[in-house]
Amino acid sequence: MWSNKRGVVIGIYVLTSIPILAVAGFGYWLYTDLYQTSAQFESKIEQGQGIDIPVTPSDFARFVELKKSDNATVPFLAVAKDWEALPEPDRNLIVAQVRLFATSVEGNDPKQAQAFVKAQPFLAKLRNVAACKDSHFERDWTGNTELIEPHYHTTIQFGRLLCAAALAEARINNIDNAFQHLETLRKLAAHISRDAGLDGTVTHVNLETQALTAAQEILYRFGRRSNAYPKYESFIANRKTQPNIIRNLEGEAMRTTYVLSQANSFKDRMFSGTKLSIKNETFQRAATIRMSEFWTNTLAEAEASYPDTIAIRDAYVETLSSFSSQRSPSRVIPSAIAEWNVDRINIAAALEVRYALAKPVGEVIAHFHLTGNFPKSLSEINFQDSDPYTRDVFTYLRTEKGFRIYSTGADRIDDGGDFADQNQVTDIVTTFDGELFKIEGV
Repeated sequence: MWSNKRGVVIGIYVLTSIPILAVAGFGYWLYTDLYQTSAQFESKIEQGQGIDIPVTPSDFARFVELKKSDNATVPFLAVAKDWEALPEPDRNLIVAQVRLFATSVEGNDPKQAQAFVKAQPFLAKLRNVAACKDSHFERDWTGNTELIEPHYHTTIQFGRLLCAAALAEARINNIDNAFQHLETLRKLAAHISRDAGLDGTVTHVNLETQALTAAQEILYRFGRRSNAYPKYESFIANRKTQPNIIRNLEGEAMRTTYVLSQANSFKDRMFSGTKLSIKNETFQRAATIRMSEFWTNTLAEAEASYPDTIAIRDAYVETLSSFSSQRSPSRVIPSAIAEWNVDRINIAAALEVRYALAKPVGEVIAHFHLTGNFPKSLSEINFQDSDPYTRDVFTYLRTEKGFRIYSTGADRIDDGGDFADQNQVTDIVTTFDGELFKIEGV
């Protein structure tokens, strides 16, 4: 009888001890993760020991001496100021009228020609920006502003203006000038993104994609001009303006680590797609050191994969997967920030694929000018180049009024070159609908 009672007592003791042991184990795990990781903060962040990434804006800055005439920042800020002095409706109207000057089939309205003339001083100043050797744009790295790229909205408008002007020049048979405008746009993109984080990469890809779309439209509309096709081929083959993805990754590493390290950062706000709301110094320091660990490993893998942007993208995703699989409180916020950046890494890789697609697009358009019809398949034009993501031939579909050609994109899954869940294009697609070219997807 006593033996049975003792067994019951022991059983109850064991059962009640399990939660206590679990809590104790969790407490020890929490202590080792947060407190011991936080203890590294002083030496690693404040003294820079064992950190292989820039952790403050001054660490990331390039200290170069530039003459005023060599610094693209100076003329860019001047032309941006002049452009922004115009009311927003006037700016939009100039861009729209210049494009109509280029594309109207019913003869030009005098207002369209006047808009093209009015745009010339801005175009000349943008050429001066592009001609500069270097740039030194300043950014707000504190995380207090949603957009940190200098004059972002104006920069995108400049892209549209340069593309419209390129089409207008092609319309009046100045093919050389047309592609010079597009080259100006690409150089502007390179200046803007040179000392940026991944925000700069996204801006750069936006501008270069605008230029690439305009080049394809020029080839379609004016491809029967004698030098249009050679200029197009040269434009897509001779690139010297690719985003410096390693530099931009370093910038993003600095920005995220720096913001997490600041005393007032965790004030219930959004940063890089992540809510910073846990106001605990130990947690903050641990998250900061984990962020620096992630970037140290990521940059090492990225540099080993350079200059292959797709390989860099794959290295980033693999490093993130390994980092996130080590579940711990200190990794929660760094993992969320790193995950949020995946789309921006995909965008950088997508630009390379968009240029790869531009080659068959050019040959499809050339076939149209020769025969009056788009080819039924890529084999009809004997095109064999492969998708950089899968090494299979690009998928091409002739549509009722145009065509669609695409890569599987970063997920390496063929989604039919169409919209997937949440209205996002997951293939990298160039579409022509009979009037407009569209390049989208990652």
